[in-house]
Formats: sequence, structure tokens, C-alpha cells
Amino acid sequence: MAALRAPLLPIRAGMASAEAAEALVNTDAATWIDALQRAFFDVSLIAAGGPPRYFPGQAAALTRVAEFSSRPQLAALLKWLNDQRRVAGHPLSARLFAQAVLQRCAQACTSNPVTKSLSG
Repeated sequence: MAALRAPLLPIRAGMASAEAAEALVNTDAATWIDALQRAFFDVSLIAAGGPPRYFPGQAAALTRVAEFSSRPQLAALLKWLNDQRRVAGHPLSARLFAQAVLQRCAQACTSNPVTKSLSG
């Protein structure tokens, strides 16, 4: 489990997408995509009213993410991450791949119209 937490550290630290992507470049893409899949699965569980399965120690942070996420967007993100897992070993630019994945994750976390209307 510790091997899966390491790729999430740049994201947990609040780094910008480009900085977080740079931190992930030297890590095997399949490893950090797996960690993202598990983290966003936990976010989905929390959004549905359940407890986190993979990262229970991060429940507070995952709950904050769930508050700003919609369940349909999270489901779409998990499907998309699954697709990305299949191409993770492709010899494309690791930096661009990491940036694209992190950007898509960030977009899924800002899609809850209820939260947006309450804050606006």
C-alpha cells in the first residue's frame, strides 16, 4: 500500500498540475494510475455515503474532494482512468501523459453543481 501512496503525495501537497506531473514522470505510469483509480474509487464511495476502502487514513481529504465532485463525473473518470491504464506503457511523452491525467482528475473534482450553487 505504501507504494501506491507515494504517487499521490504531489497531489495531496496541492501542487499545480504541471508540478505534480513533473513529480510523476519518473514513476511507472501504471503505478500512479492505479493509485489514482483507488483514490477516486474511495471518493466515489464517500460521495455515495460509504466509507473509503483503500485509503481510510485519508478519509477527511477524500471527503473534501467528494464534496466538490458529482457522482456521474466520478464514474466517467474511473472509466477513463481504466482506459488510460491500458495505454500506460505506450512510449509517449510521460510528462504530457501525466499532465493530461491530472487535468482530467481535477476537472472531475470541480463538477458538483450543488456545491457550486451553494458557494455562489
